[in-house]
Amino acid sequence: MALLSVKLADGNWLHSAARVRTRNILPPLALLIETGLIYLGVMIPLLLVIRQISKPLRQLNLRLEHAGLASGAPPLEPQGPDDIRSLIDSFNTAEQRVNAMLTEKDVMLGAIGHDLKTPLASLRVRIESVDDEDERSKMAATVEEMVQILDDILILARLGKSSETPVLTDINALVEMVAGELDNDDRLSGKDSAEKCRATVRPVLLRRALRNLMGNALQYGGKAQISTICNGDHVLVTIEDEGPGLAPDQMVQMFEPFARAETSRNRASGGSGLGLTIARAIARVHGGDIVLENRVEGGLRATLCLSQKTG
Repeated sequence: MALLSVKLADGNWLHSAARVRTRNILPPLALLIETGLIYLGVMIPLLLVIRQISKPLRQLNLRLEHAGLASGAPPLEPQGPDDIRSLIDSFNTAEQRVNAMLTEKDVMLGAIGHDLKTPLASLRVRIESVDDEDERSKMAATVEEMVQILDDILILARLGKSSETPVLTDINALVEMVAGELDNDDRLSGKDSAEKCRATVRPVLLRRALRNLMGNALQYGGKAQISTICNGDHVLVTIEDEGPGLAPDQMVQMFEPFARAETSRNRASGGSGLGLTIARAIARVHGGDIVLENRVEGGLRATLCLSQKTG
């Protein structure tokens, strides 16, 4: 209790009394509820604002991740604050310039391929007039090698602008079909898969990658075993040969254009040097990759990984 007394001007006294309340400490539960309400009242609006700002950045990041695969996609719509809108406008401009350059490159490569194949075709006809059969065969093989190398270069250059439509494909059946085309004497054997693996792919391109990998296995290993398994969101096609394998420093080098396991220029033994380069580029178009590794028991293992969600 608090008492207050004041003497007034007329000599009377004014008395006032008040009860002093003890300090009230909130219970822990009430304190937590109050803190939570304040937190929600501040953080929820803040999170909504951040989400609205970051949405166009997520779209831009997704577009960048699939750069080169979204051919013909419309420009991104500018959204968000002014600086993010400016960034999206700049990206759209840069993407249009890159697409224009890629289109120009494809036109140029098509013209070069046509101009080179025409004299090669004429040369092939003239070779038939050579009397020496052995010499004629060598010359024809050289022309065929030049045509094949030219085809490989054009395929590699045009992979990012492929017009083939992705379709849902039975990968097991596709692997069996390619193996049947390459092997006439049971040098390619397959492991039975317990499940059918399906993925949205470009079948013609994928057949080319499989043909290159199986061809290398037969060429350098003599025999090979193929298996196809589903692993989560990916399909793995593994080709294991019985060859000498590769030196560790050659594993990465073999994917470079015109790199070969042997230095021979003979196509019958050395190839054009673009097979693995094309195969890896095709795998990456499908959201995957190719991994090479030596087997403990000898030989090389090539694993082609494909995304089941990306065509």
